[in-house]
Amino acid sequence: MPQSLPKGIHDVLPREARERRRIASAIHECLASYGYEPVVLPVFELSSVADAALGTLDLGDVLRFVEPESGEIASLRADMTPQVARLVATRLATLPGPYRIATEGVVVRRKEGRARKHRQLAQVGAELIGAPGADADAEAIALACESVRRAGLQSFVLELSHAGVIRSLLDDASAGVSAAVLAALGKKDVARVRDAARGLRHEAELVALCRTFGGTDSLLLAEELLAKTPARDAIADLSRTVHRAVKENFAPRIACDPGEVRHFAYYTGVRFALFAEGPGEPLGGGGRYDALTAGFGANLPAVGFALNTDHLAWALRHEQPSADAPRSVVLVPATAAHASLLRANGYRVVVHEDSAAALAYAAAWGYSFVVTEDGVLGKAGKAIARDADPLRSLLGK
Repeated sequence: MPQSLPKGIHDVLPREARERRRIASAIHECLASYGYEPVVLPVFELSSVADAALGTLDLGDVLRFVEPESGEIASLRADMTPQVARLVATRLATLPGPYRIATEGVVVRRKEGRARKHRQLAQVGAELIGAPGADADAEAIALACESVRRAGLQSFVLELSHAGVIRSLLDDASAGVSAAVLAALGKKDVARVRDAARGLRHEAELVALCRTFGGTDSLLLAEELLAKTPARDAIADLSRTVHRAVKENFAPRIACDPGEVRHFAYYTGVRFALFAEGPGEPLGGGGRYDALTAGFGANLPAVGFALNTDHLAWALRHEQPSADAPRSVVLVPATAAHASLLRANGYRVVVHEDSAAALAYAAAWGYSFVVTEDGVLGKAGKAIARDADPLRSLLGK
């Protein structure tokens, strides 16, 4: 029997799965505290729904197949936002808005780059549909940042941008020229942007936006650059959002990139992404997408985001390399009373009868301590000695 998986698809082993679940639970607790209600979405949709995500995904990123019963083209879930838009416009349409929806699941896409391998991304997200304006934008951005903090990450960067900046500067460009400019801007390639934008009304501004990114000081350069262009309203909107994020301390570090264009097509306003040391890719992000629900028979403003739990776990390991779950114990041998006491106090407990092998078992399976009958606490893995004190106190050892 074959022992391999499709390229880019992977099993999630116990320790990583446990951390993924912990992170997702922390994010869901944060979302619930803001009134976001969970839904469970199907793993595939008819392409009429899935294709609504093609503003942020390449056609080749979506995995398609023929649905056997109907003969229609269906797609594996590559983005949950269009699914929520469909749900709100149909099944939830009789409920009063705004709609605060929490999502969780795996999306499957083809990997970018030469290899074009499939990949699975574990996400937890939130969508606020039916709420226009700056306050809704701020809620989504603050909620994403607080969710990351609740998961345990303290050092990260919030990067803010606005879809309207580039879109308004391409008002005289054909679809082909726009695509070429966007591809070049995505790489901050000055020479390619100049070639692609040659002859456009705002060629100079498009080229200059390759360099207006970084700290909040870059916003001042962009405001001056775009003051007399159709992008002035979008850059003013971005400026207000950046200043609010700084004033209300949304994140430890705040940056902006008025020329950001990656995966932006269904976004209509402020966009944001979160970055941290470790993954080399965003922890997640989102933004305003006021036009998406219209494709499902509604016309509702919307803003939302998704966080990648695996990238967040990676960033946490980078920030806290010595961290291990201190509340996990192997009991050798065990009494029912001790096991029940520890479990009631939030410990993960397993009973092991072989005292000689218990420490190796604990280290292999991610348990922090081994407690024997005479009270010996063996430290396993990356456990920290001081974490044994609450354990001793509980057991009276």
